[in-house]
Amino acid sequence: MKRKMKNKKLRNSERSLLRYYLIGYIVVLFIPLLICSLFYRDMIKTISEDEVQKKKNELSHSVKLVDTMFNELNYLGDSLSTNSAVNQFKRVEEPFDYPKAYQINKLQMQLPELYQINSSIFDYFIFFNKSEMVINKSIAYEYHDFYDLYMHPVDNKTYEEWLLFIQNMSSGYGFQPVQTYDYKKEDGTKKDFLVYNRPLLLNGGSGENIGSICFFVESSYIDVLMPAITDDVGGAFLITNSKQEPMYLKIFDEVVSEEQLLQASGTENLFLEFEGKKYLLMSQMSAESGLNYYMLYPEKSISVQKTSAMLAAVFSIATALFVGLMISFYLSRKSAGSVNEILKEISKETEYYDSHLTVFSHLKLAYSKLVREKSVLSDAIEKQKPFIRSALINRLIYGDYSSPEELKKWMISLGVPWENRELCVLILQFSGGSSEMINQNTSWLDSCVISLLEILEQKIPDSLYINSGESQVILILNEDDMEESVFREKAEQYIGEVKEELPANIAEHMFVYGGSCVKHFSDIHKSYNQAIHTFRKEKEQFENTIIWDSDNSDIMPLYPPADMEMRLNHLVLLGDEKGLHDELRELLNTYIIQNTMPIYLQQLFLTELQIIMFRILPVVNMEKDECREYYQQLEKHHGSSLLEQITKTIKIYESVCSHVRKKKEGVDSSQIVPAIVAYIERNYGDCNLSLSNVAAAFELSESHLSTIFKQEMGMKFSSYLEGIRIDKAKELLGMTKMKVSEISEQVGYFSVNSFCRAFKRVTGINTSEYRNGVKK
Repeated sequence: MKRKMKNKKLRNSERSLLRYYLIGYIVVLFIPLLICSLFYRDMIKTISEDEVQKKKNELSHSVKLVDTMFNELNYLGDSLSTNSAVNQFKRVEEPFDYPKAYQINKLQMQLPELYQINSSIFDYFIFFNKSEMVINKSIAYEYHDFYDLYMHPVDNKTYEEWLLFIQNMSSGYGFQPVQTYDYKKEDGTKKDFLVYNRPLLLNGGSGENIGSICFFVESSYIDVLMPAITDDVGGAFLITNSKQEPMYLKIFDEVVSEEQLLQASGTENLFLEFEGKKYLLMSQMSAESGLNYYMLYPEKSISVQKTSAMLAAVFSIATALFVGLMISFYLSRKSAGSVNEILKEISKETEYYDSHLTVFSHLKLAYSKLVREKSVLSDAIEKQKPFIRSALINRLIYGDYSSPEELKKWMISLGVPWENRELCVLILQFSGGSSEMINQNTSWLDSCVISLLEILEQKIPDSLYINSGESQVILILNEDDMEESVFREKAEQYIGEVKEELPANIAEHMFVYGGSCVKHFSDIHKSYNQAIHTFRKEKEQFENTIIWDSDNSDIMPLYPPADMEMRLNHLVLLGDEKGLHDELRELLNTYIIQNTMPIYLQQLFLTELQIIMFRILPVVNMEKDECREYYQQLEKHHGSSLLEQITKTIKIYESVCSHVRKKKEGVDSSQIVPAIVAYIERNYGDCNLSLSNVAAAFELSESHLSTIFKQEMGMKFSSYLEGIRIDKAKELLGMTKMKVSEISEQVGYFSVNSFCRAFKRVTGINTSEYRNGVKK
């Protein structure tokens, strides 16, 4: 009975422990899920706002198009109203009576065919009320005939109604509402026209109604200018004048009536509802034409992307929640399992010894159990220590750390003495000297470095060291605080002992360069910069155990020269991928890897690289979308680490250079090679003319120029250039008395000897033999 109660109590304890672990993991999971949810909320809100703004931009664009049409019609109306022939015809009465009929023909000959100049114009007519004539470039009707034979609004059932309509329209100015016309020219076809009216005035500006100029624009043309809305999407367009009178109306949705839309056009509500269907109402007034533009767009069409984003967000969060809960449960069981096993072990031991073991004995057994089960974790941590040490050394020598407290924490965790220290960076470099063995046998050199690292571990255990590549080991000597002179003597003693442990043929090729002595680990990068400076300055010094810099003055950090932009710009626009790769690699190796520039200079270097790319992109012949993508890539990685930003920027350089190269390779060689040949013909006398010069002049890579030249001309570039120069030399030898030295300079050779060898190689005879043969 006692055992059952004990087992039950143990099971309850196990469940309780599992529950506590599970709650803890779920709380940890909840925080990133909350952040993710807030992010999705803001993202969905932004998507909705972007869609609304997109529709507003479309409406604004349409307003500009209609205003442009309005301005053009206004200009054409001005040109016709000031036409001398039109003004002379204003007062003519009964123009069909002889001999006035010729004036009609005279007027038509001076009228332009405006509908051919402006595609928006279906036709135009000049209405003269005094003579009751309708005239344009191709027709001349009396009012009654125009009504019966040509066209009139469907609403005007009688001629008298139409005449009153024309007279009223002649007194108005600007756009008239869209009306349906009976176009009898095409067998009574019905056409919807928007009419722009320009009254004719008597000289002196009298307001007498003497006629007007009417431009007819088909309603379908306005449809093209307005944003794209289809019947399946639904919505409506409305254009009103300053008095809110409808000028143009297009409804694509049955639930929206003309009366409702006119009533809604005066409201300030952004969202409207008709018969349970929600719409977005957008409006804009044109300051130029005085017209008001309204667009009614279904909310569901705008919310498509918003809905998709919401579904994606719900799915992502639900998936993350499910997976997180499963992982939390699994980790809870694993975490609680180890503790439960220990508890069971204690329970068994207690039961076995009938509770006579002391509490300390139980704790000892529990601790032994825990150590046995977690030994794998301990081994894994120990295996990671060399990598942690390497990362720490790199951060020390490059000054890349957040605070001295962080350094102290790492030093203590790695067991490195920290307080009251004397520190110095030594660069141990293997050099070939007079022997070529090191340069020829890389594996042997690697063996030397490995042997050196093993000896350092034995001889100087408290120091930090790392294999930096390029047959070089960086050693941070770490000793108790002492005088600098004493410290240097001790450092030389250490290096002497290390060399004694190395084989003689290896030791004689190892040279050591010392940096300045510092007191704190936070100043290690200064000592490293001094050591690098010493390495570069004292390479020819071999007699000392450690080569110390004789000049203790402050070292000015190196920085790329001002022509870096010119070189990079030249290589990218040339499409020379190999040259660009070599240039960028040399910049990184010289000014960052070997020079170890301070962090602020590295940031300046990165910024300058990005500025140069910003200046290159507009010059490169690529689409705007491609340029925008590169700008976005630079912006996207702005918050990344410095090394990652430099890497991404270099990849952008290589990508743009590759784009330029592909563009240039796509150029038709049959078009560019003749231009290159002409260029050679003009500049063959330039001693510096070469494949690289011509490639730079035509913004081509040397390899591409060489390939297309050989394809088109059937010979190498150098052979063709040499042939041109020798042909020109033949002409000068045969037709002038110039000296050979003058001719060689004239045709582009640096020296007479080079010219004579080339002449003999091409012609088979020397210059004097050729000149004598021509004279004979």
